[in-house]
Amino acid sequence: MFVSHDATVTVKYCQNTIPLNDMLKLKRIGNKIAHAIGTNILDIAEFQFTPYGITICFILCTSHLAIHTYPEHNFAYFNISSCNEDAWDVEAVEKLIGELFGSEDVETEVREIKL
Repeated sequence: MFVSHDATVTVKYCQNTIPLNDMLKLKRIGNKIAHAIGTNILDIAEFQFTPYGITICFILCTSHLAIHTYPEHNFAYFNISSCNEDAWDVEAVEKLIGELFGSEDVETEVREIKL
C-alpha cells in the first residue's frame, strides 16, 4: 500500500522575524526539517518577493517541502509531504519550527493519503 504523509504547518506571531525574509536562513531551516523527517534534499527552487517574502521549495528524495513567508504579518506556513514508509514525528517538527521562529502559535494539519 502506498502512503503519503502530508502536513501543513502554520506559524504565527514570530518573535524571530529574521528568517522570514532571509533566504540563507530559510535554506538552513529547510535542511533541519528534512533531517527531522528523515529525508534528503535533491534540489531547491526559490523566489524572493519584492519588497519582502519568500517561497522556497525543497525537492526531497521522498517528495517535497515548501516554505512560504509573510514577514509583514510575522507569519509563515510549510507544506511537508513525504512518502517515507514510516510516518515522521509531526510534534517534533512542529516544536522545531516554533523554536526556530520564536513562536508558541504553531498549528499543524496532517493528512495520510493511502492508495
